[in-house]
Amino acid sequence: MKTAAPVPLNRFLLDETTGVHFPSAGEETAFGYTDGGMYEDYILSVLQNANDVSDDSDELMSSVKDWPSYYHFGIGRSTIFRCLSHITPSTRVLELGGGCGALTRYLGERAGSVDVVEGSPARSRIAAERCRDLDNVRIYCANLSDIEVGQPYDLVTLIGVLEYAPIYFAEEKTPEEACLELLKSARKWVGPSGRLALAIENKVGLKYWSGCPEDHTGRIYDGIHGYPRKPSPVTFSKHELSRLLHLAGFESTSYYYCYPDYKFAATILSDTGEEDSHHLYNWVQPPFVSHDNPRITTFHEALAARSLSQAGLLRELANSFLVTAGTEPEPPPSWIARRYSVKRQKTLRCETTLETLPGVQVNKRLLESRTTDRITTETGSSLIHRVKEADWLDGEVLTYSIYEASLAQDFETRFQALLERFHRELLERYGTGKSDTDGFPAVRGDAYDFVFRNIITKGESWHAFDDEWQFDGALSADFVMYRCIRTTLTNLQRYGLGSTIKNPHQAAVGYIRAFYPSYGGRRNTANQKLEDSLQRLIVGAADPKLLPRGLHSIQNETVLSLIRSAWNLLPARVRLTLRGLASRLLS
Repeated sequence: MKTAAPVPLNRFLLDETTGVHFPSAGEETAFGYTDGGMYEDYILSVLQNANDVSDDSDELMSSVKDWPSYYHFGIGRSTIFRCLSHITPSTRVLELGGGCGALTRYLGERAGSVDVVEGSPARSRIAAERCRDLDNVRIYCANLSDIEVGQPYDLVTLIGVLEYAPIYFAEEKTPEEACLELLKSARKWVGPSGRLALAIENKVGLKYWSGCPEDHTGRIYDGIHGYPRKPSPVTFSKHELSRLLHLAGFESTSYYYCYPDYKFAATILSDTGEEDSHHLYNWVQPPFVSHDNPRITTFHEALAARSLSQAGLLRELANSFLVTAGTEPEPPPSWIARRYSVKRQKTLRCETTLETLPGVQVNKRLLESRTTDRITTETGSSLIHRVKEADWLDGEVLTYSIYEASLAQDFETRFQALLERFHRELLERYGTGKSDTDGFPAVRGDAYDFVFRNIITKGESWHAFDDEWQFDGALSADFVMYRCIRTTLTNLQRYGLGSTIKNPHQAAVGYIRAFYPSYGGRRNTANQKLEDSLQRLIVGAADPKLLPRGLHSIQNETVLSLIRSAWNLLPARVRLTLRGLASRLLS
């Protein structure tokens, strides 16, 4: 229910028991957006019992069980802010639609002060719990259309909020008019030299053409069709969004382009650089996941991304936009693309940037400080994590040759030919001239990262890049081949080739035996165990397999453990279908 007139933010009263500012009596303005009481009760209980509620908390990540808990606790929610330079210890931030506080926490740890407006009482309490130890964060429970603020802010955020304006604001207006009203309100709260930071999905994003259901409605092609069922959340193309921002009074806009989306952005492109000549498709990592609904696949997203990049359309059809807007222009960024590797243990997370100054080069930096670059498995095997600058290589990642081969009738022949070249390059580049106790050639430990996805091709030349990981000691050539083959075939499975590749682990035996006739199941299993132990060491709990909605209500941990084990054995496409079925049954 709306109040008769906008309520000054400083008139909202502090509830000392929750840490949330609520309206005074008779001024309740909250609205009812929710993930569902069961999910929000769970999220609140996790926070109340957690010791570490910081941004990208491993403890919170260990409590992730399904899409709602992953959305609020998942590592990488704050990635979109990491690419911006607008947040400093003196920045005054107004967060509109703070939700359960995942982004609030990041802002509160880095900005001078953060005022949050959230319309849901339940979510306001959750956000307060997430920020319970941050004195610079104030949370107000109010409808965005019912408040007024005093002094403007340096940064105002609308992250995943604008699309809901047609439902929660100005019901008598068209969806575009409702969104424009919200943007005009936000414009009033942005200071003269301040910026609005807005994140929203692209209604004509690549993933929606390729078969992902619309994120908000769960219906395939819904945004592309113009959201025919109303009322409905709405998103916009870049052209439409730019027009709305201009009408709202934002004279200057800077766009950033998020893949797979802004929620958990792995790759962010700026407007600096050329899509074709800088091969920006190399930085995008399809296939795109539909977290909470089953998807179809209408075409090969990686090959489509390459065609779009060569045509200069990869940014235009990005899955999500991050926009900063204001009245004064800001200098263009000095970087072209950034990739965030966060599905790892905390001290291994890093940002890789394609920079333009002093020349085009690749720079990698850690997101967290650490005392050692070495990590060791339970069996004593060690990896060395190397973070450094590198020259940019003009060319295409070798995996695109694999993608092309996967759509050809002679896939096996073409794949075997690539493996023959790979095997030859492996021994020439990394060979030690020695053999292990079983007679297999030994290679240097820095061959660990010599896989298809880390090879750039230019004509007939192969160039290794991004050698981030080094095994401490010698490796066998068959292990490096196993790692490359399993990774490649697993990725092809994600594109729907499961009918021809039943088990990447088992398929590796036949491919490697063509080079080493004595290679068999025992050796293959040993390679699998080594690779699995190293990957567990890198990933930790940062990349969980999400259960269908509702299963987290099971309290018996033994039963849940059995369910998780069985769940992780299912093919990815089966897991996705079951998640979507559970979501529909519980909706």
